[in-house]
Order: sequence, then structure tokens, then C-alpha cells
Amino acid sequence: MSNFSASDLFQVALPVREAADRDRSAIVEYLHQYLCTGVAPVAPRLEAAARQIRDDNGREPLGQAAWKWSELTGKYYGCPFWSVAAFRLVSGLAERRPLDRLRAVCAAASKKNREPDSIQHEHVFRREHWRQMMAVFVRSAEPLSVADLVDLLDRYCVGCVVTRSEHERLGVQPSDRTNPWKRYSGTSIKLVDNPAWPQRHRAWIVEAGLL
Repeated sequence: MSNFSASDLFQVALPVREAADRDRSAIVEYLHQYLCTGVAPVAPRLEAAARQIRDDNGREPLGQAAWKWSELTGKYYGCPFWSVAAFRLVSGLAERRPLDRLRAVCAAASKKNREPDSIQHEHVFRREHWRQMMAVFVRSAEPLSVADLVDLLDRYCVGCVVTRSEHERLGVQPSDRTNPWKRYSGTSIKLVDNPAWPQRHRAWIVEAGLL
């Protein structure tokens, strides 16, 4: 597929959006139950996700929920946040593969051994910091409400498609609770503007100087 725009990457078909909404509810119920009891419940079966929540080998619910929340509308195609460099990489590959659908181009661009660079789904607020922050709420005497949990998930469990080299630069950057996007400041990463961004994320992105 050639001659596409960034808006083509952001598109989410109505059936996928509806399935993602149901997945949101399932993840919230799953995580809220864990926070209240401290016992990992049976993982829900997600509809829109390419891969399911895993509860084998001691995998803990906090990180799993953050991972799936960040991919609700897509790990690459359908993800609302893309770096300019990642978009240019996919755009260049699409020109060389004009018969491929955009989803297939994204999959090819994400191959880990692809040289000189590839794309990957990056957690804006690092998952290890999310787990540390949320651990205090497990079996807390003052449990989080469902509304507060949704707010935290929407605030911190956000994914952005970046290049592999950008991800390596971000690896040493600390997470920031007041503005998750500040982690990207000073890395030279710029984002592709998306009119559908939630307003508070747009404000944080502008504050971090990413446009």
C-alpha cells in the first residue's frame, strides 16, 4: 500500500472499537478484583487483542493489564500514538510493497531483526514503574474505586509506536507521574499529530514539546 496518510494508521473500524470497549470493561473488572483480593482472578477472554492476558508462569495482573490496555485498538495499526520516525519508516516500506495492506506493512516493519531499524510498541509510562505505583493498592484498606482505576489506566497505560533506535534511547529515561510524556522530552522524538487524542494527553504532549 502506497500514498497513505498518518490518519490511515489511526483508523479503527467500528466492530474493532466496539470489541475494544468490551475489552476495556473486562480488563477493569479483572484488575479491580485483583486489587481488592490480592489474588489473580481467571483472565478474561479478550476480543480485540491479538494476544490474550497470560496468567501462566507467575505472570502478575498489574503488568498484564497495562500491556493489554495499551494495545486496545491496535499494537501498531490502530494505535493512536506514533512517532514521526516510525511513520516515515512504515511509509517508506509501503512504497516498496505497494500491493500489501497497511496492517501487513506494519507487521513487516516490526520484525525485530529488521535492519537498519524497525518499529515497536513502547509503553510511555514504563510498566515496571506502573507496577510499583499500583502495588500499594493491592488489598488496600482504602481500595480504588472503579472510576479511579479507569482514570489511572487511561492516564498511564498508553502505548506509542516508535522505532527500535528511539526505544533504545528511551530505555534510560525515568517515568514521570505528573506527565507521562515527559519521559520523551530531550530525546529528539516527535509525534505525528492525531486529532483523536484525548485532551489531557494532547496537553501533556504539547507540554513535553513533542509536536
